[in-house]
Amino acid sequence: MIYVANITTPANTPQTSLLQTRIKVTKGLVYKVEFYFPSGSAGKMGVAVFDGMYQVWPSSVGEFFVGSDVDISFDDLYHKSAAPYEFQCYTYNTDDVFEHLVIVRLGLVSDEAYMARFMPQGGAEAFKELLETLQVERKARARLQKNLIKRTPFKFIAETEPEIKEIIVEKIVEVPTGITKADLDKAVAEAVAKVRAELKAQTDYIVSKLSDQLAAANKALAAEKEAKAKMIAELEAKAKLLAEASASKIISKFNAQLAEKDKLLAAEKDAKAKAVAEAEAKARAEAEAKAAKIVSDFQLELAAKDKALAAEKEAKARTIAELEAKAKLLAEASASEIVSKFNAQLAEKDKLLAAEKEAKAKAVAETEARLKAEAEQKAAEVLKRMEAELAAKDKVLAAEKEEKARTIAEVEAKAKLLAEATASEIISRFNAQLAEKDKLLAAEKEATAKAKAEAEAKTVELYLWKDGTWHKERPSYRELGHASCILSSGY
Repeated sequence: MIYVANITTPANTPQTSLLQTRIKVTKGLVYKVEFYFPSGSAGKMGVAVFDGMYQVWPSSVGEFFVGSDVDISFDDLYHKSAAPYEFQCYTYNTDDVFEHLVIVRLGLVSDEAYMARFMPQGGAEAFKELLETLQVERKARARLQKNLIKRTPFKFIAETEPEIKEIIVEKIVEVPTGITKADLDKAVAEAVAKVRAELKAQTDYIVSKLSDQLAAANKALAAEKEAKAKMIAELEAKAKLLAEASASKIISKFNAQLAEKDKLLAAEKDAKAKAVAEAEAKARAEAEAKAAKIVSDFQLELAAKDKALAAEKEAKARTIAELEAKAKLLAEASASEIVSKFNAQLAEKDKLLAAEKEAKAKAVAETEARLKAEAEQKAAEVLKRMEAELAAKDKVLAAEKEEKARTIAEVEAKAKLLAEATASEIISRFNAQLAEKDKLLAAEKEATAKAKAEAEAKTVELYLWKDGTWHKERPSYRELGHASCILSSGY
């Protein structure tokens, strides 16, 4: 049981006029104590707990627990064995503006069976001696506190209840008139022995009841343990029979399913290889077709240029004929000088035409060689990348196959070790593993389709280097000799 007191102390409550709050409890053992101070009190409020004239918490007479946004919590063993069954909480608050709150919590067990939880390892006898010692020490501290409390903020307690304590003392120690100190010491010793005997009798009764309850509890636990052991033995035997009957069947079925999965993986691998080969062939054919088209276009341009050169040569020949006719007509001029001059001009023109034609042929040859080399290089790069992707996929498939083999080994080991599991549990686990494998196969199939689509989408394009940048359009015949080109396959 947990007893709680939410104590709100008004402002201007000094230590000379403490606020008293009573916490009603039952007979029993206090095992846990907590004091919570919310933020804001800043040490201006304090609390102390009494049992009659005995200051219980804190144990220092006249002192208080104080704090702000702090939780004071500790274990204790305080046996509340005599009426009135209550604790008195005294608080003060020196704040002149605000009231402040403190929350007091007491954990108490009243049933003797629960008290046994706090019994020391020595057993009932040790617990009995501990209770006797605690009672005697408490009475001795109470007598000491009676004198000390008169000099603390709690002196009003001694002033309001001295008669009760004196009566109790007179009942314990009856002192006749004219008694000597030795007689007084003897009477006190006899009174202490009497109190100890009474406490011993009470403790013996409590310990006896606790021992009986513990013996009954131990007997019930032993019976329950024996029943559980018998039930476990029966379950183990049944699980063993079920495992022997179904483990081999389940494993064979699982192996068949794994073989089917391996077959599907092999077919998927063949399909992947075929798709990659087809993609490579298609890319190579596209590259060759693109290169052939480029060469054909250049050849057409060269034929047009040759035709233009032939027309130009024909025009030159006609010009020469006209010049020759003029030479004949201009007989008065120096025929030899004019002819030699014309011949020199024609020779220079023929030389220039031959050099230009040679340069053009050389440029076309270099361009064709460069285009062919770059096309072959790009096709080789595409093939190399596809081979790398295929190798990576083969590595993944090998790892997956190894994982499957390890899974089969683990399943077989688990089938041997987990004899207590039922057949339905094993089947559900295998089904879950198969579902996971199907999911991996579906993902792998989707990745293959995606790779195939990407391979089919790859194209080869021609780019030419002109004026410090790359151009996709085809240059003119005269610019061909001054341009570089590159083939792009989409990478």
